[in-house]
Amino acid sequence: MINKVIYINYQPITSKYYSDYYIDKCIENGIDVEYWDVSKWYFPEVVFNSDFDFKNIIYIKSSKEFKKQLSIQVLGSTFFVTNITYEFRAIKLFLDLSSLNCKKAFFARGMHPLPETAKSRKLSKIILSFNFRKLLVVIENRIALLMKKVNLVKPYDYIFRAGSSGGLTIGYGSDYDLGFGKIREINYFDYDKYQTIDNSELLIEGKYCLFIDQYLASHPDIAICGLENVNPKQYYFELNNYFDYIELKYRVTVVIAAHPKAVDYITSNPFFGRKIVFNKTCELVKDAEFVMTHHSTAISFPILFKKPIIFLNSLEIKRAMPFLYDLTNFLANYLNTEVVDLNNFEDNKELNLNVNLEIYNNYKYKFLTSKESESQLTSDIFIKTLLSL
Repeated sequence: MINKVIYINYQPITSKYYSDYYIDKCIENGIDVEYWDVSKWYFPEVVFNSDFDFKNIIYIKSSKEFKKQLSIQVLGSTFFVTNITYEFRAIKLFLDLSSLNCKKAFFARGMHPLPETAKSRKLSKIILSFNFRKLLVVIENRIALLMKKVNLVKPYDYIFRAGSSGGLTIGYGSDYDLGFGKIREINYFDYDKYQTIDNSELLIEGKYCLFIDQYLASHPDIAICGLENVNPKQYYFELNNYFDYIELKYRVTVVIAAHPKAVDYITSNPFFGRKIVFNKTCELVKDAEFVMTHHSTAISFPILFKKPIIFLNSLEIKRAMPFLYDLTNFLANYLNTEVVDLNNFEDNKELNLNVNLEIYNNYKYKFLTSKESESQLTSDIFIKTLLSL
């Protein structure tokens, strides 16, 4: 019987995490919950912001502290949920959990289409560029894969998977986890939100299109990924210039669906006074004429509501975040929709506002839900699983 769930994450807890990982549901069902924040262990130089106060937080700054916390747990009745991607830099954490045969689970969701790049080609490119650090990371992650292959790192006991491709979010050696663990089909957060939305609610009067913001100028997670933020002045100027054009040409209002971490927007509006709305992306997409964004998992909402998507790219994004730039172009091609170059868009060209329903439907079942779970809520599936153990 499971009496306790321990969530392990390398970011501080947020209100979104609290709801998206069903901590409230666990507590309601009499299950003790702890949140182990290992952010200072893995990212000691990064300053994180948290908008949520949870009493049962354990702050862990080292492998020694992690082992100490494990040593005082009743492991037979404890369920560990990590949403840390398996790679070499987290190897000590996974080795410690495996050495004690801890019962582990992973929420395999948030996967999105990725270009298929041959591993040998990627490795050759790194070697030819003489980038020792990148080459070392490749070698380290091959070691991490080997450690799972020889069972020094135990695969997950349970995988809660959203979409047929969701398992790829586990990290290196995901095939071993999917072959060993019990798979519970679930939904991506956005699909659950889509199921429960109030269809009668209208947030914006009149015709509007929606920009799903990614907070590229100041997003705190960008540092974790080793990327550079875009230049705020240039980025927002280019966006607003294009929004002016869209409003004039299509006689719509551009509304901003703010990224949840865009705290700067509360005191300063970089969108030339346009309406900014927090925590209502699903509701806003529902009644929008079309949606604009960069590469983002939030495209699930326009896909579910069958809305046209226009992807936005620029030379500044290419300079600061070349990987994001390429992914945006790739995703637009994947969905058979359009990419607009903010530096060189054509005034007289009509946007492609058609929707390929077959492509949207395939995306739904590969990345958002399954035939088994599409009429259920993930919270119900998760709690039912816990109570059955």
